[in-house]
Amino acid sequence: MYRLPPLNALRVFEAVARHENFSRAAAELCVTHGAVSKQIGALEKWLGLKLFERTPSGVVLTRAGQAYRGEIAGALERIAAATSRLLPRDRPDTLHISAPPTFTAKWLLPRLSQFRERHPFLEIRLKTRRDNAVSSLRGADIVIRRGPDVWRGVYSRLFLEEAITPVCHPRLLHAAPLRSPAELRHYTWLYADVRAADWEAWLAHAAVAGLAPLHSLRFDHSSLALKAAVDGMGIAMGPRAMIRDELETQQLCMPFPHLIAPTPGYYAICSRNDRGDPKISRFCDWLADEARASREAAAARR
Repeated sequence: MYRLPPLNALRVFEAVARHENFSRAAAELCVTHGAVSKQIGALEKWLGLKLFERTPSGVVLTRAGQAYRGEIAGALERIAAATSRLLPRDRPDTLHISAPPTFTAKWLLPRLSQFRERHPFLEIRLKTRRDNAVSSLRGADIVIRRGPDVWRGVYSRLFLEEAITPVCHPRLLHAAPLRSPAELRHYTWLYADVRAADWEAWLAHAAVAGLAPLHSLRFDHSSLALKAAVDGMGIAMGPRAMIRDELETQQLCMPFPHLIAPTPGYYAICSRNDRGDPKISRFCDWLADEARASREAAAARR
């Protein structure tokens, strides 16, 4: 009789050990950060050993964790190789998805467990990318990207409309409340390089085009700019669909809730030949249902 720890926890442990980060492991496994943390906690409790040291930038393997990873990784690779030899190269119940990193972390992952519960026999393989939508279809069944609203040679379906407005931590406004958009010039603006035009678009919408900040900070990902805003470092441009939790928990607030600028929304994109594939249709319908439920919930809170 083999004495084995929970096998799913081993899979989670290997992913966290490889990424040295709970959030990136969660994105790879299509689960939430909390689910990863729970699995690691259960494994450490079962073993009676600490496998990771938590740090502000992620996690680091303990000496015991390093030794365990060396054994576990090889065992999982052998299991995967044996399974791959036994099964067809790509099973028909596998859905390959490509989606942008911030959208995946802030919108898709918190909801994805619900889709998996409805379709437990559909294996999901999710990659976070933000490259060209059409070229990404060579390695994915569904690509999720923000507009334009047409891509040549593919089928695209708008499922999530989006709008932007400045957001910051409430304490940032205690000392100097913002009474008008023009007063933003006294603050630090937080930019995300992947959405470099957002500030300009909102300023034009608010009729203060050309306004410049006192200081600015730039980040490559939107999620980092939003995290900096939560930490009180300045004012970020917040996509409404991505900041629901931070608004509800009052980690962020909207100084100008009446000034919300529409921006290109999110589309599910697939090959025209694959449009009728049942697994693709089910996922696209689910995306639309979740976006509709999110809009209705937001409207009910107003």
